[in-house]
Amino acid sequence: MADTLVISAHDLAVACTMGVVQLGLQYAFLTAGTRYVPAGEVALVGRLQLVLAPLWAWLAVDEVPSDMTFIGGVVIVTALVFHGFNALRGTSLRV
Repeated sequence: MADTLVISAHDLAVACTMGVVQLGLQYAFLTAGTRYVPAGEVALVGRLQLVLAPLWAWLAVDEVPSDMTFIGGVVIVTALVFHGFNALRGTSLRV
């Protein structure tokens, strides 16, 4: 939808920084952590990037996510935190 494909120096710097920090560090830590965490939990934590991406966009470039985005993110992060605390206690949630 853009008239041109020109990107400003600021936007390019933000995109490169987010690419290195958000993706590069995440995958490095995720790869290192797979030795210590069960595969199912690694998959859940790996999806955390999808939940946190709107937050990073909001903080970096003032792109305000919708209320439903926030609600969905809170639900997913709460479920991950709850699961993590249960795993630390040595219990599991049975459905």
